[in-house]
Amino acid sequence: MSNEVLNDDWVSHPTWASEDGGFIAHKKNTHEEALYRCEEERYEFDLNIESTKSVIAALETVQYTLSQLTAEEGRRFKLPITLVPGGSAVIYQRVIKKIYDKERGLEVIESLLNHPAVAVPLVLKRLKQKDEEWRRDQV
Repeated sequence: MSNEVLNDDWVSHPTWASEDGGFIAHKKNTHEEALYRCEEERYEFDLNIESTKSVIAALETVQYTLSQLTAEEGRRFKLPITLVPGGSAVIYQRVIKKIYDKERGLEVIESLLNHPAVAVPLVLKRLKQKDEEWRRDQV
């Protein structure tokens, strides 16, 4: 039956380019464009979820460290620009700017670095809320 319905002898591929216009390998129709946009949005969504998960793990490590300090040590404690040794400053900053807007995100980042004892629990709570919301919306 497959030999009756499948075409494996001849393939047609139209080109819409003239000799003057350069080469166009494939022109997408509206359905292919919609599918492409959907795949791109899905990829960005998955990327946001994974990077948020990474920042949550880093902040939980910081929160545990802060819980081991005395109140005075906690007030004097400052975070490095990467939050944790070997971490990436770019990832957590991008996530925070995504969840808060760019301007408020910069304020949150500054608070995290300068006053982690106060800022970490609040930011961690917000990140977990957003992560739960995104995971619920992912389905």
